[in-house]
Amino acid sequence: MITLFISVLLQASFAQSNSANYGIGPRTLAESVKAAIELNPKTRSKNLQLQSIHEVTKGTRADMYPQGAISCSAGTANSHSDSNWTDSSHVNSSSKSCGVSASVTIYDGGAGYNRYKASQKQEEAVREQFNSTNPYLQNTKGQLAAQAMASYMSIILQEELKASALSGRDILRKILTAANKTEDRGLVNAKISDMDQSFIRSEASRKQAVSSFVNVTTLEPSGTLEGLDESIAHVVIPGTADEAVEISLERNPEVKAMNASLEAAQYTLKAARASMGPYLAAVVSYDVFHNSQGGFAPYRGHGSNAYAGVRLVIPFVPAQIHYSRAQRYAVEAARAEREAALSDAKFGIENTYAQLDSALEQHQMNLESYADAVRMIQNTLAKINQQDPGLPTIQVCLSQFENLQGNYVSMIQSKIEILTLKFSIQQITGTVFDESLRAAQNR
Repeated sequence: MITLFISVLLQASFAQSNSANYGIGPRTLAESVKAAIELNPKTRSKNLQLQSIHEVTKGTRADMYPQGAISCSAGTANSHSDSNWTDSSHVNSSSKSCGVSASVTIYDGGAGYNRYKASQKQEEAVREQFNSTNPYLQNTKGQLAAQAMASYMSIILQEELKASALSGRDILRKILTAANKTEDRGLVNAKISDMDQSFIRSEASRKQAVSSFVNVTTLEPSGTLEGLDESIAHVVIPGTADEAVEISLERNPEVKAMNASLEAAQYTLKAARASMGPYLAAVVSYDVFHNSQGGFAPYRGHGSNAYAGVRLVIPFVPAQIHYSRAQRYAVEAARAEREAALSDAKFGIENTYAQLDSALEQHQMNLESYADAVRMIQNTLAKINQQDPGLPTIQVCLSQFENLQGNYVSMIQSKIEILTLKFSIQQITGTVFDESLRAAQNR
């Protein structure tokens, strides 16, 4: 019965203790990341920038439509002349006119279309850059997700440390009942004081973590927070590094951004080359006018002009040759950047999977060490309760307690490392909280 009580005490105290309620807001890691991405002011700023770029893209498309103009003018003129042979003359004249004109491109070698497609791909590249999983790029979804995860995990960690301090204090008080010497009691009381201070520090750190969480998500965390084991299970990744690499080729934002940038450069090159060729447009116009003149020969008149025709332009702009060459180099640079992004993604995935395998092995060892420490302290507490004469010295009891605490912290840290690595894999592959991977997940 005593052993069962001690086991329940340890399990209740050292299990993930995430029962704090902070008000309305996210409860899980996935909800926290979603809140950060959707509600953070940086997201609104980026969305407005994307909307601005989208309007530019629509403008380049509108350049291919028929163009028109309405023009009106009115004016007066005064002239005065003197001559030895004739009388002085003074003439006042006025004119008014209005007209409409329209033109449509018949042939431009594809310059307009390619400019539009280049703008469209540039917009796509900027959008994918905002979706970037790189936490070091400013004001991206990747950075917001990383910040949300860091603050969320910090809250969980501090809750774990608080629970550890509380249960540790209970265990030490149990040990204190077996301390008969003043010196031993002093040692145990000093450890109890350490646990009290640890609890206070963890509570202060938790408040800071909550503040950081609110700063990035704009919401207070709510309800019973999802524990580490739950979070690890919910962060689903491909079963192997090879599978992750294949997925990243289609979904990694950096790779998609580089693909769009390469296509944009290729379209811009085509537009630059086309702009050096002939340009043919159809033009129509119609004007009406009214003129009047006073003075020596006064008159009034009005009329109209109508025109329909074609305009052929064959440009000769030497500088355009160099612009075209520059764009050709830009295409090669974009292609090289794309290859670099693919290489970085492949390396990052393979390296992170290797780290994850190592972390999983280390965590298994931490679990075994923690289980041994739990059994050891359980036996000691049972002997204390039974007043067993074979009870170890207080120094040995405290050593067992410190071993238990150390192994518990190591176990929690290894869980956090596993979660961090799995989340990094999701970011690299572009599959953050993708439920479609759950069926194939084997890690």
